[in-house]
Amino acid sequence: MPQKLRVTKLAINQDLIHMKRQTLVLSIAIFLITFSSVAQNGSCAFDGYLEKLEAEDPDGFRAAQRAHHSNIDYYREQNPGPYYVSNSSITATALGGGNGCNKATYLLPVVVHVLYQGSNSVTSSQVDNQLATMNSAFKNGVWNSATNQFESIGVQFCLAQTQPDGTAFSGITTHQTSKAINTVYDLQSLMAVVSYDPARYINIYVVDDIQATPGISGNVGGYASYPYPNFSATYDGIVVDKNWVGDYVSVGSLVDPQSGGKVLVHEVGHYLGLYHPWQGGCNGGYTAADGCDQKGDNCCDTPPMAVANTTCQVPPNTCSGDTLPDPVENHMAYGTDACRDRFTSDQVSIMWSVLDYQRNGLWQVTNINAMNLTCCVNAIALSGDNIGCTGEQVSLETYDYGSGTSYTWQIGTGPSQTQASPIYQPTINTVGEYDVLLTIDFGGGSTVSKTFTDYLEVVDCTPLLSTQANWYFGKYAGLRFTTSGVIRDVEPSRLTSNGQIHTNEGSISMSDSSGALLFYAAADTGKNSILNPTFHLFNAT
Repeated sequence: MPQKLRVTKLAINQDLIHMKRQTLVLSIAIFLITFSSVAQNGSCAFDGYLEKLEAEDPDGFRAAQRAHHSNIDYYREQNPGPYYVSNSSITATALGGGNGCNKATYLLPVVVHVLYQGSNSVTSSQVDNQLATMNSAFKNGVWNSATNQFESIGVQFCLAQTQPDGTAFSGITTHQTSKAINTVYDLQSLMAVVSYDPARYINIYVVDDIQATPGISGNVGGYASYPYPNFSATYDGIVVDKNWVGDYVSVGSLVDPQSGGKVLVHEVGHYLGLYHPWQGGCNGGYTAADGCDQKGDNCCDTPPMAVANTTCQVPPNTCSGDTLPDPVENHMAYGTDACRDRFTSDQVSIMWSVLDYQRNGLWQVTNINAMNLTCCVNAIALSGDNIGCTGEQVSLETYDYGSGTSYTWQIGTGPSQTQASPIYQPTINTVGEYDVLLTIDFGGGSTVSKTFTDYLEVVDCTPLLSTQANWYFGKYAGLRFTTSGVIRDVEPSRLTSNGQIHTNEGSISMSDSSGALLFYAAADTGKNSILNPTFHLFNAT
């Protein structure tokens, strides 16, 4: 059987392309809840906040919205649906925890910050129950009409076990502060109390109360930052009222009797790029022919809704363009926690696109290996160089399962190499594109394998020197001029050959016709400088 993993919560990166990380852009999503015994209802502050952002900066808002939608479109073009991970294909013996572990495409580390004024009433078991509810909602989150069963979204949430400074912790922090009474949209004041790097952690803030107006206790259950590219990186995280953390059946009087733990499921949906189903009203599009993937909530499989409603027993149809009832059972709608039980395939494609673009730092192998996670997940993933030079080492890394585990690597049709380390650094001498086959053996006959098709490209990097150049580089940018053409530098911090240019900071440089450097400016100098005129850009010595 598998050993206890140093990282037991892992992600299978199935058929998804690794994309260049784009600047994280955020707006704020809000979920309002009334405390009636019938349903959640009330006006939607998420929609109002989007209107507020647009009014403050119309051009910036529209540009951010276009960028977000462009990411979704490109992802769908590159990765045709349907979008789910089949629950029926989960292996009998899951990695690191026996049978029944969740199968995941993306593993997302979570830190829960509990803010309170008087005494802290939020328990660790309550937090554990909430995460279990979220994982259950994402494991059984998409209805497959072909098989008449729920399929997995392939997203797993796990409490981080390592803080940014490298020290161990439980994944929960506590803070006695007046900020525990939070005014809606004021995520920044919570981040001022505590915030872990949002590129590496999902920061969830549990507060005593969320007020729609300062000093007046409102009906706000939670709100979340929204990943609009190129809008603002000031706000990042999810905020929830403590009364909606966990399932009432499991945690009892610690939460509202209506709570099923679905408020955070809804807010995570916003955090991962989802609108409400009534975005755009009845003008949200009905079919692909009228642009349902470009209008409203950008989903063709969520029937349009005129307005939010909370009727679950006999949901109405508030738009006349189709005969389908309003999707009140959707996690992004406002039905009761007992009513809401699913996302749609198109909604999953949006969440996956955000995870591949704006929030792709969360699930990278190097980040997960640093978190010392202890969750049970059936998974395998790979990161590292995907382009290299003949005769030079490339570095590949998978999740670290700790002692007693072996990793067998095979590049293309070459010989396999078995080792105890999850990091593999082969040297390849032949130009080409290579599959990478990785097999992880946990002992006792428990193994898992995955082939990463055409993962690694190896090119001839023989230097091709130039005598003249004017260049601008962003931070950590690099180029090599080779007989195979100009390629990006595989490791800009390592200057090892002629024909290689790199920078650790943004910079600009100019040379004369003989290649002598005339002008150089960079962020770390703080000024424009004419450096040694005998230094040549192409001369590494």
